[in-house]
Amino acid sequence: MTLTERHIIKPAHPSFKRIKDFCHLSKNLYNYANFILREHYFAGFKLPTAYDLINRFVKENQRDYRALPAQSAQQVLMLLSQNWKSYLQAIKAYKKKPSSFFAPPRIPKFKPKDGVAVGVFTNQQIQLTKGALSKIKFPQKANLKRLITKINPQTSRLKQVRLIPKTTCFIVEVIYEQTTQFHSL
Repeated sequence: MTLTERHIIKPAHPSFKRIKDFCHLSKNLYNYANFILREHYFAGFKLPTAYDLINRFVKENQRDYRALPAQSAQQVLMLLSQNWKSYLQAIKAYKKKPSSFFAPPRIPKFKPKDGVAVGVFTNQQIQLTKGALSKIKFPQKANLKRLITKINPQTSRLKQVRLIPKTTCFIVEVIYEQTTQFHSL
């Protein structure tokens, strides 16, 4: 079964500044890619997929893309791509039946200049260290400290870690797959 462990990181936490910096880099990439998608949309061109954007940024050696670990940057682009797909589906549904909406769907907006966006680490980027206390080790490029967790490495498999910005704190969601063990009675 898939479980989620949540950690609240408040401003007094030693990792708060590093998490904020990482999420700020995610926001920069999100806004740059959103700018490209909006240009295509308003020009009437077909929207590039997340994979098209990834290829473009790698070829351009794009600064915001290179600032993040590769898979984290790809996850930001996938998230933005999903936002645009949702918007386009909502527009189609609105044209068919406007009464089911309070207002017309709005295009995905830019994040504030000094804001932050969701940061994501995949299972291939992070490691769960074994020992008296389990710790999650992040990629070196992310510049984040290890996170102490309650996950048992023998019975669980790490899937993803998300850094979710809130108004005054960050929520670190550790998503993992726990193998169910059946006990005979």
